[in-house]
Amino acid sequence: MKNQMLVAENRSVLRINDHSRLYIRGFNTFGLPFSEVSKIIDISEAGISWLMDSPVEVDSILYLDISYTNPKDPHPILRRKAKARVLRVSHSKDGYVVAACFERPHPE
Repeated sequence: MKNQMLVAENRSVLRINDHSRLYIRGFNTFGLPFSEVSKIIDISEAGISWLMDSPVEVDSILYLDISYTNPKDPHPILRRKAKARVLRVSHSKDGYVVAACFERPHPE
């Protein structure tokens, strides 16, 4: 997709800059439920990062609804749901930058 760009860093998994829409649900640092809409900063097979307004704790579990879009068409092309564990939270002038790894479903 045109709104994606590869990020070359010393990482084990290739990350893609992607500004697709992201819907986040979970509990904030005060233990209160929250939900908000954001945009992805980058994403890989193993994890994701984004900017958000709500503060969250490291190691908390968040539920994500990722909507990949075509820049020329406002309707989502593909929607995916994911569960992610927060690895890092950094405060920035625009909110909180959150980095999380995807939780793999347990085989039954």
